[in-house]
Amino acid sequence: MTTIIARSEVCLVLQEGMCMNCYWSEKAITGVAKVLRAGAALALALSAGAATAVTVVNIGTGVDASGSTLATSATDPRWDIVAGPGVSSSFDAVVASNQHQLYFKSPQSMWISTAANARSTINSPYTYQLVFDLTGYDASTARLDGSWSVDNYGSILFNGHTPNGTGTLSLTGNAVQNYRSSHSFSITGGFLPGLNTLQFRVTDTGNPAGLNVQGNVTAVTAVPEPSTLALFGVGLLAVWVTRRRTVPRRNSLRAATGRSNSAAGRQAD
Repeated sequence: MTTIIARSEVCLVLQEGMCMNCYWSEKAITGVAKVLRAGAALALALSAGAATAVTVVNIGTGVDASGSTLATSATDPRWDIVAGPGVSSSFDAVVASNQHQLYFKSPQSMWISTAANARSTINSPYTYQLVFDLTGYDASTARLDGSWSVDNYGSILFNGHTPNGTGTLSLTGNAVQNYRSSHSFSITGGFLPGLNTLQFRVTDTGNPAGLNVQGNVTAVTAVPEPSTLALFGVGLLAVWVTRRRTVPRRNSLRAATGRSNSAAGRQAD
């Protein structure tokens, strides 16, 4: 079987004194190397691009997903009341109509309560809950940094447990400072790949009652597993091999057609 190659390539083979098999072997090695380098560059770009943590969700109370404050007396659809006196099913928390003058104030959050008038059953805890999704992110890189104030006492739960983190994870003692100041905290572990639940258990000793939270959850975007990148590289290599097989076959057909036409021309002469 005759192998057809371009005239310039024939000249190169003759000049180098290289056999056809060696020539094509060298071409194949060069092509494979190019494919592998391209795959490695792509994998590096994916890893580098995903190395920076991004904000997944704003956890602020009394604000929408973009961080804009809600109107007083409006429901907060992101925060629910899921347990407490008389709570048989969860319902949306409400932005307190009276953002009390003694309360801590922030442009990143509003005080929310069980009702617009911020009145609730005293000396019994209510559970405020926010659920967020880490699908598409590397949960092992996630962290939550925020601050909170409460009237009067409270504690934080994360995915049903005491959080793995630092800062003020419960507020007891001086009730006045609990609502007049903001108290920082961080959660650095216990994140799940999908849905995660942040809860604040709030107990009031005398109305009004409320909760104020601000902060963000950050995480690194998930990158493909090494096995996925390896499969991608194999796919690139398969495409290259298929192309290398197809191009010479097409060239052979063209050359064969050319020889037939030339032979027919000579017979005609």
